[in-house]
Amino acid sequence: MRLELLQGHLAIRGLQLQASVELHQFCHLSNMELSWVAEHMPHGSPISYTECLNGAQSLHRKHKELQVEVKAHQGQVQWVLSSGQSLAASGHPQAQHIVEQCQELEGHWAELERACEARAQCLQQAVTFQQYFLDVSELEGWVEEKRPLVSSRDYGRDEAATLRLINKHQALQEELAIYWSSMEELDQTAQTLTGPEVPEQPRVVWERLREQLRALQELAATRDRELEGTLRLHEFLREAEDLQGWLASQKQAAKGGESLGEDPEHALVRRGPGSRRVPWGRAYGVGKLALAGRRKKVAAER
Repeated sequence: MRLELLQGHLAIRGLQLQASVELHQFCHLSNMELSWVAEHMPHGSPISYTECLNGAQSLHRKHKELQVEVKAHQGQVQWVLSSGQSLAASGHPQAQHIVEQCQELEGHWAELERACEARAQCLQQAVTFQQYFLDVSELEGWVEEKRPLVSSRDYGRDEAATLRLINKHQALQEELAIYWSSMEELDQTAQTLTGPEVPEQPRVVWERLREQLRALQELAATRDRELEGTLRLHEFLREAEDLQGWLASQKQAAKGGESLGEDPEHALVRRGPGSRRVPWGRAYGVGKLALAGRRKKVAAER
């Protein structure tokens, strides 16, 4: 009888010891996971929007590595939680304590995931902010670089030089049109960058840049008109010189007994070895076509 009673006590003691071992094992695993969560909890200082783009990108890359590590560790946490829940459901004497441990681990893990997501969004905005201001700075630098060109008073000393300047100016106007199209993208980005920690509101910077581009565009339009006017002047002077030469040759021919024609509107236009009577207005039109051909040739040589 006493042996049976002793065996009964030993069996109870064995169950108690087994339950204690299982509890300690679970608590050990749970505490290890809590420590892991604490070590990987993002506790970085608030993002400074005055940092350079490279610094913001570096922090963003490191945080992505952390997120990958957290995601890979999620399976281990789920295994520990599952073992704790099974232990509590088996009727363990410390089931309430085990449930509380599981709840604590679940809470800390959820907090880690939220902190990682918030940090990722903050870092992404910092990168976008720095990229935005870098793009704006580059565009402002381009405006400053091109302003002397559109403000230049050099319109070409002769027709060929003016044509070359026109070609360069047309290329600049095409580039200006491209930058204008990028302003819409910058505007959309500026609307996403708001917050008390932003040192200068991107919208204000965008407005300033738009005014600079508008001023540059007005100067470019003015220079375009001046270049076209100068080209017409060179064409007129050249045509006047050609006409003077033609008149001189006709006077010389008249001295030799040749007829000049009935009036200036029916002057002879010599073409090679022969000549035919062509109205002067038509001859001028032919000269304009020839001029257009020469302009295309000069542009092609550029």
